[in-house]
Amino acid sequence: MDLINYLTKEYGYREPILLEDLTDELSNISASSLRQKLKRLVDREVIYRFENGIYFIPNPNSLLKTKTLSVEKVLEKKHIIKNNNRIGYVSGLAFANSLQLTTQVPSKIEIVTMKEARTKRTVTYKNNSIILRKPRLAINNDNYKILQVLDLVNKYEEYIETPAKNTNEKILAYLEGNNITKKELYNYLKNYPTKTYKNILESGLYDEITQR
Repeated sequence: MDLINYLTKEYGYREPILLEDLTDELSNISASSLRQKLKRLVDREVIYRFENGIYFIPNPNSLLKTKTLSVEKVLEKKHIIKNNNRIGYVSGLAFANSLQLTTQVPSKIEIVTMKEARTKRTVTYKNNSIILRKPRLAINNDNYKILQVLDLVNKYEEYIETPAKNTNEKILAYLEGNNITKKELYNYLKNYPTKTYKNILESGLYDEITQR
């Protein structure tokens, strides 16, 4: 098999190629043989190594001299989405900032992911420090947004700077289309500290989220 043709067809240019995924996809090739093949392609500068176990094919038509890859793409591919299914999400200050609920700029991106077994761990990609956390319960395409919001509410005083009315409006807009019953919300909250339940009740979000 011509490996570079396979990689180009399946991944395209400037997209993360994870060794862990390739090992599963090309199970007819031994792991050691696959690593050797990738190393030869790297040595020939046909593909580039972003970090250990992460590769990409540069766009041959690009005018950029620097051969690089988006860290955001790597994070999404490695920790957030696998085979079109949600396995993680951005949390913490970065999420609060994306909803314009705080002016604080996070020094580290925080990601909750099913691929993490530890309560908290810090990894580095190209000098970008990333905090990884294991989830409180299984993440999927249907529940990741409400879990993001519950993580946010759990740190309400620490992350949120906007008035309650504006905060609720932005959160409800983010959850648009995610219908959830009081029972479902309560079952999620059982996995969170008592203060999360207290914060969501006092903010009025508990009723607003479930009455839409």
